[in-house]
Amino acid sequence: MNSSCIMDSLAIHTALRDRNIDFVFLKGPFQQQLLYGDHFMKPSGDVDILVSSSGFSWARDALRAIGYEVAGKSRSVWWVRFLGEQHMTRSTGSASSTVDLHYRLQQPGSPSPRDTDGFLRRKRPVEIVGTNVPFISASDTLLLSCISVAKALFNREPCAGYVCDVRASASRLSATEQQNVLDYATEQGLVDTLLLGLRAADVLLGGAGTLLSERATRILSRIGNEDLLNMVIAPWLSSLRWPQRRTVLWELCGRAPVRYMAEAGWAASADLSRRIFERPGGR
Repeated sequence: MNSSCIMDSLAIHTALRDRNIDFVFLKGPFQQQLLYGDHFMKPSGDVDILVSSSGFSWARDALRAIGYEVAGKSRSVWWVRFLGEQHMTRSTGSASSTVDLHYRLQQPGSPSPRDTDGFLRRKRPVEIVGTNVPFISASDTLLLSCISVAKALFNREPCAGYVCDVRASASRLSATEQQNVLDYATEQGLVDTLLLGLRAADVLLGGAGTLLSERATRILSRIGNEDLLNMVIAPWLSSLRWPQRRTVLWELCGRAPVRYMAEAGWAASADLSRRIFERPGGR
């Protein structure tokens, strides 16, 4: 799976580069190599790429030119407008490949980055099979893993894999770099999302004594460590006492009323759209 994902990534890189479309790869085998020294640590079933909102349709056209088509379920307003992504698939004989084309990086219900295009500006080159491909920066890799943790907890899905990525990213940071990440996450409006991912990593894998670990203890402090551990690895347990989603959003917004109202309004609009466009038989 990962070998196919790498080869698909190279074809996508060529298609977007030839049309001068600014983009960056997210997650997948490239991230596994950077964090663990191995492209094959866990299976990657699709390729994730981020483009600017203005480049979204251009990137979609470029992918269509090499055989990808938008998957039916992601054609709706909810997917394009509120999730800010579309799945595109390509079949070649018995094999198929999927690209998740993003211009947003968080679903409604959790705070989004204030400057998503910054992920494009801060990209770094990663060499694969003699080719340099664009990948997100080290700080953005950590932040995106924490975003994925928040998204999974919102959807009540297991997220231990993302939590391991959080720990692998954070463990590489010096004390100065840890402070820089905190400052950067604050600028992005995601410092509490960062702290949630870090606290989950400490609960799952152990950790204390670092600047990041000390700061992380305050986030969602009403949730005990045992409950948070089970939310990460076994969210289906009936014994879990899940906080209300609006309570989590309030904390992830830093308890700032204006930010909370904006994010809650966006989430309510998204929910209405989903009810309209994602219902059975909806178009």
